[in-house]
Amino acid sequence: MEITIDSQSYSLPDSKLDTETIQKVINFWAKNRAKLSIVESADLCILCLQKPTLVKNTYCHNDYDKGRLLFAHQYLLEHLAMPPSIDELARIAGINSFKLKNGFKELFGNTIFGYLNSFRLEKAFYMIALGEKNMTQIAFELGFSSLQHFSTAFKKAYGCSPKKIKSTPSSKLKM
Repeated sequence: MEITIDSQSYSLPDSKLDTETIQKVINFWAKNRAKLSIVESADLCILCLQKPTLVKNTYCHNDYDKGRLLFAHQYLLEHLAMPPSIDELARIAGINSFKLKNGFKELFGNTIFGYLNSFRLEKAFYMIALGEKNMTQIAFELGFSSLQHFSTAFKKAYGCSPKKIKSTPSSKLKM
């Protein structure tokens, strides 16, 4: 997990809290010059007791590179069904493939296709929960090569089949 304090990026150990929540707490403390007295969350206690390590931006060290990586990210999400290869994406984004692969991982915390797969599965989860489309439509719309491939990837990510999500009432679903 990565957070930003006074425009410095810091890496923190994995936490149950999301980055945005931690960032809001830190900003509140900094803005109000508050001192920590009681911490209800073990994660926040760990956050306060550990010295975060400074993250160096090795591959994304200027605005141009960051802009190209953000463009590649957006392009990838717009072409879920037929994503380009890494070399094609690098050419489209105007950055070399080495900097694309390493900068993407640095900026988004995952490889290009690891991120793409996670995004597809998250989107699939919500599409299934909405129940507006059948499994085959969802699988092919999100770029999975077959329904079986989609189902296997979904089960690996969420620990249950897509069919089980579809049969669960929306009010009981938590990701």
